Amino acid sequence: MLFDFTDEQREFARSVDAWVAREFGTDTLRQAWQDGHARSRSNWDKLAELGLTTILAPEELGGLGGRFPDLTLSLERVGAAALDEPVAATGAVVLPTLLRFGAPDLRQKYAERIAEGTLMGTTALGGADLVADGSRADIVLYESKGALRLARSGEFDATQVDSQDPSRRLARCVFDDARSEIVTADANALRWAQAANTAVTATLLNGLSTTLLDMSTEYVKQRQQFGQVVGSFQAIKHKLADVMIALEAARSVGWFAMYELDSSSDGWATAAAMAKSMATRANLAAANAALQCHGGIGFTREHDLHLFLQRSMAWRAIDGSVAQHRRTAARGAIEELRDVEPVGA
Repeated sequence: MLFDFTDEQREFARSVDAWVAREFGTDTLRQAWQDGHARSRSNWDKLAELGLTTILAPEELGGLGGRFPDLTLSLERVGAAALDEPVAATGAVVLPTLLRFGAPDLRQKYAERIAEGTLMGTTALGGADLVADGSRADIVLYESKGALRLARSGEFDATQVDSQDPSRRLARCVFDDARSEIVTADANALRWAQAANTAVTATLLNGLSTTLLDMSTEYVKQRQQFGQVVGSFQAIKHKLADVMIALEAARSVGWFAMYELDSSSDGWATAAAMAKSMATRANLAAANAALQCHGGIGFTREHDLHLFLQRSMAWRAIDGSVAQHRRTAARGAIEELRDVEPVGA
C-alpha cells in the first residue's frame, strides 16, 4: 500500500510545533513538574482552540469530520513536546469511541462539548486504577465487567498520587457503575477502544523518541573529548544511526495502526499491538543512547533530558508490555493464515 500524508496534515502538525515553540518550552514543562496537581487548565484551553480535540468530530457537531491519519502527525508532535494535557486521550480515544459505539443521546451529550474543547477526558482501560489526569478530567472512559462506561467528575473517587513524572498528575480512581453511564457492552467495542488507546500511545511515544534523538544529535555535535567533537566518533554515529533506523520503522508501523483504526476489518488489533511493541523498543533505544551520549549530565534532574526520560518510562509502561503485544500480533497473524486458502485448493 502506498501511503503519504497530505499537505494539510503536515501543515497542521507544523501549527502544533509553532504553538509549542511559542507557548510550551521545556521551562513550561519543568513548571508543570513543580505545580503537579495544582496546575491550571490554561494550556488545555489553548490546545483545544488549536483544534486537537476537533479533528475526528463530525461537521454537524462542530468538528472537521477527519480520520485518524489526519491526527497522526500532530499527535507525534504532542508526544515530541511531552505536552502535559490529555488532548490525545480526549480527542483520539474518548471522542471516537463515543461516536462509534455510544447511543445517540451520549453522543449528543458529550461529543459536541469535546469537539468545542470544553470537556476534558481521559481513559482507564485494561483494569488500570492509576489514571493520568484522573482527578481533574471532566469525564473518564473506563472498563468494567467487559463493558465500556463513562464516569463524570464527582461521580467517582479519585485520590491524587505522586508520580515520577508529576506533569502526568496521576490519580487512583475507584469507579461506581451505579453512578456512571454505559457506553456499550459490545466486546468488540472494548477491544477497539483498547487498540485505539494503544495506537495513540505508540504515536506519542514515537514523537518523544524523535525529541530524544534530536537532543542527542545536537549534543554530540557540541561536546568535545580528546580534542574532538564526540559526534565525529564512529561508535557514536553508529549508535544514533541504529536509533534512527528503529524509530523510522516504528513510525511506519504506527502510521499504519492509526490508519487501520478507521478500517471496518479487525486488522486494527494486530496493527496497534505491533505499533506499541516497536515504539517501546525504539524509545528504549533512544533513551539509552541519549543517556549515554549526554554522559553524566544526563543523569541530573537539572538537565532537560531528565524530563523526557521520565515521560518515556511512563509511556513505555502503559498499555501492555512488548511481550504482551507480540503475543497479540502473533495471534492475529495466525488467525489471518487460517483464513487463507491453500495454493491449488
